Amino acid sequence: MNFVSIIEDNSSESRQLYERAFVEDERRYWQQIKANIKKEKFNFFTIKDKESFIGIISLWNFDCFMYIEHFAILESLRSKGFGSKVLEMVSKEYSLPLVLEVDVPDDETSIKRVKFYEKNGFTMFSNKYVQPPYDKGKASVEMRIMSSDKSLEFSLIKDTLYEKVYGVTR
Repeated sequence: MNFVSIIEDNSSESRQLYERAFVEDERRYWQQIKANIKKEKFNFFTIKDKESFIGIISLWNFDCFMYIEHFAILESLRSKGFGSKVLEMVSKEYSLPLVLEVDVPDDETSIKRVKFYEKNGFTMFSNKYVQPPYDKGKASVEMRIMSSDKSLEFSLIKDTLYEKVYGVTR
């Protein structure tokens, strides 16, 4: 399995999966992703197994943790171990705790997603968390934060995400 920067991968598969896997309020406009790639701390990758496209992942590299902003495996390949392998690779590559946002676990799909991350060593913070809107016209979304390191402070994660990812200043 390997990661290919979307700059080097001109296929539309990444964009199509991104737009299918995340509702509009939980994603950026594609042009914003392309612009963010120029930022030092952000990467967006297509995930390939041999030469076959299997998914996408976007990462922010901060001093104390790696933030997985978006992560999706093709629908037909879910529950086959690819997601766990990708998380393991990211963890080894960056040697920092991993942090991500998940939907509030209040339906079958979101509960299954939380269980997947728990199986992969993540713990959910009990704190309420609202993902700020990605852009004008988009809504904020109630989410939960999960981390591969229980010792990270929720306030540090929230403040970092609000400032660096969403551009929210206090």
